[in-house]
Amino acid sequence: MLGLQTVIQQAAPADRPLLAKGLGSLGDPIENAIAGLVQKQALAVVSSSWFHTFWNDANRRVHATMVKALTGQGGGAVRLTDDSVVVDLAPVIDQVKQRLDSGLTVASKVPEVHTSFTVLDAQHIGAAKTGFRLLQILGNWLAVLTALLAAAV
Repeated sequence: MLGLQTVIQQAAPADRPLLAKGLGSLGDPIENAIAGLVQKQALAVVSSSWFHTFWNDANRRVHATMVKALTGQGGGAVRLTDDSVVVDLAPVIDQVKQRLDSGLTVASKVPEVHTSFTVLDAQHIGAAKTGFRLLQILGNWLAVLTALLAAAV
């Protein structure tokens, strides 16, 4: 919820009584209307083709990040932290803010929010990294060994 009492407390002390009186019993309906608007715009974002593209790209990035993490590389919006693969939802939140900004200009004042969504949580990611590197090394040498054995026969 918006918390109109919090908004009133942020107003100049001399303006607080007038603001509280002006809002009167309209506080709850205003909060409900704003919450409904935010919900509607968030639903519009996650129902849009933009979100479909974002989600597909995010899943591709998750895959690429897993490969990077297992090979010792990293970085980007999708990242490996501790024993988890997470996606930063800041682009989605930014889209909701942009949609809200057309009718609710205060939305532009909302700070950038980096909320992470955990895609994979595994306690043995370190062991998977080691195993993946071992397979890469063996894969390279297996071709050489096969060529040498073929030449020897």
